[in-house]
Amino acid sequence: MNVRYGRLLVLLIGLVAFSLSLAQFRGMDERIANRESGRVGGDACPVEYADAEFFIEINASAGDAGVQLKLDGTGWNELEMTDPLDNVILEVSAADGPGGSVGAQGLTEFFFESAEPSFEDQTLQELLDLFPEGDYEFVGLTTEGEEICGTAEFTHNIPAKPEPEVCVEDDDEVTICWDPVEDAFDDPNGAEVGDEIEIDMYRVVAEALDEEGEGLETLDVELPGDALCMSLPEEFVDLSPSGEFKFEVIATEDSGNQTIHEGEFALEDTEECDDDDGDSDDESPDDDSSDN
Repeated sequence: MNVRYGRLLVLLIGLVAFSLSLAQFRGMDERIANRESGRVGGDACPVEYADAEFFIEINASAGDAGVQLKLDGTGWNELEMTDPLDNVILEVSAADGPGGSVGAQGLTEFFFESAEPSFEDQTLQELLDLFPEGDYEFVGLTTEGEEICGTAEFTHNIPAKPEPEVCVEDDDEVTICWDPVEDAFDDPNGAEVGDEIEIDMYRVVAEALDEEGEGLETLDVELPGDALCMSLPEEFVDLSPSGEFKFEVIATEDSGNQTIHEGEFALEDTEECDDDDGDSDDESPDDDSSDN
């Protein structure tokens, strides 16, 4: 009797699992059909992602590039991403069966950064060819079984590399300044990038180093698109016993595409600011902008 009961129980569990899998498969088929017929998104989609960003990041100092995705929305456990040619380029499925804790709890924020091969291994044009301009669509399923959708506009408008200079004010304040970025990225291999450049913001990342060149503390500050200088807080500068620092200045275009300049400096080798440096455009971050 126990053996028969056990076999029956196993059979029932198998049938339930098959039914759930079939329903999930049919649901995905329906979502794909809706997307292809233009019924995805807008008023037809019951839930929208709160944020969907897909953009290019170039490290002009290292000579490499890749793409990044930032997605945020109410709890979901399935995701399908398509490009402007309607190719499925990403699928995410969180397990929701026995032991499927992530699928049951649901995801909200989701981020990925692609590999960033050097321009010697993959030219910028090859990257742009892989990811054409246009709308990238996201279709998922919430933990409540509702469809969730979103769209990210993707462009090839890539800003030029910022050209910062570091100097020391009369009061020993360390200032990083740069010229406004107004042009498109000048690719050494001649990639065709968009030239409609509008800078949304600059970001400065500085790292205080110890005597062995290891990082001790990081300062990460976002500045408006018209900012041209930033002064490092005295408290942050004093954290480095070696007086040596690494830093990045990142120009971010309205599309989200961004270009990074990497640099380093030592206080003992840093020149005094000219009269034109560190003017009224200076931005001084609050002391609590430092992160361990």
